[in-house]
Amino acid sequence: MEQLTIQLNNMEDVKKEIDACQRRAMTNVVELGYILRKADDAQLFKELGYQNIFEFGEQEYGWSKDQTSRFMNINRQFSEGGYSTVLKEEYQGYGRAKLTEILTIPEEIRSELSPEMKRDELRQIGKEKKAADEVNREDQFRAAVMMEESDSDYLKDSVNDLISLEVIANQTLPVLWPLLQDMENNVDIRDKVVYEKLMSSKIPSFIRVGKYMYFLKPDYFTVIKGSEKKKYTYQDLLTAIIGLRTTTGQNLEDWYLKITGKSLPKEDKKQPERKEPKIKESKIKKTKPKKPEKQEPKVKVAPAQQEDTIDTITQSCPYCSGEKEICSNDEKFRIRIQPTGIGRIERGIYNAVMEFNYCPTCGKELREETEYDV
Repeated sequence: MEQLTIQLNNMEDVKKEIDACQRRAMTNVVELGYILRKADDAQLFKELGYQNIFEFGEQEYGWSKDQTSRFMNINRQFSEGGYSTVLKEEYQGYGRAKLTEILTIPEEIRSELSPEMKRDELRQIGKEKKAADEVNREDQFRAAVMMEESDSDYLKDSVNDLISLEVIANQTLPVLWPLLQDMENNVDIRDKVVYEKLMSSKIPSFIRVGKYMYFLKPDYFTVIKGSEKKKYTYQDLLTAIIGLRTTTGQNLEDWYLKITGKSLPKEDKKQPERKEPKIKESKIKKTKPKKPEKQEPKVKVAPAQQEDTIDTITQSCPYCSGEKEICSNDEKFRIRIQPTGIGRIERGIYNAVMEFNYCPTCGKELREETEYDV
């Protein structure tokens, strides 16, 4: 047999070849499942004296009953028409290990999956779906006993529990805060902007809330309960969150404080933080003192002439004059100092005030005043 030659120059080549191998292996598994099903349906295993297809697989190839069953189920669920040697197009690129995990995931969720998901993610989705179904069964039983009407708006019924999750309250709501303000003020918000904000908060692409499962996509998100699912826009999500606030009768800031336990500075409510342009030190012009003109002996210098000798470099310090901020190396902390010596320290939406006797950059002594306003 001729040996297959594979050139691997970098990790991109490695991934490409592994993906190709997985596709070939998956095709072979679909074909293997087809052969086993054909042999099982025609009971051809009896020609060799076996009682069933599972005994044949164990004695001839060392496969357990579960392995033989998986081969047949992969063909049944992932082949074209449910009974062929061709893998369905939507399952191309998953690989055998991932498709084995997808076998345990119900049909209504499979369309929300993607080949980029890791095997552990797929396994976790399967576990979360089972947990969600268990909660749903309990709620259905309770509703039947109490003769309650079943819910119809999945988003409205689940969003309260959604924002109560720690990851949402601590990471996602602070990121969505500016958009919630805009929504409150009837500003038009694009779904793409909301999705990008959500992803920047490190929220998982799928998350379970009781009996509901959320799957986030760039253009929409899906909420699944039992075997049913509904699609929503991200504007729907903001509207539902704002709706929770209106039912409490609180203003937006008080409601935010109750949910997150964090207050917002008044400046952040009015306008977003404005970044000052950085001034390079090399662009600060240094003026050289003029050489004094020759004076007649015994002639005193007038006060106006003495003022010309003041060092203009110290006067042009952009930091203690309040024109420029002092930033930490990671630019997370910012300090703006006023000529009074009062410095405002900011980190995102948080701030504090500190007094400076001297400018930390130029060393100039800062004047004190009994009243100030930062």
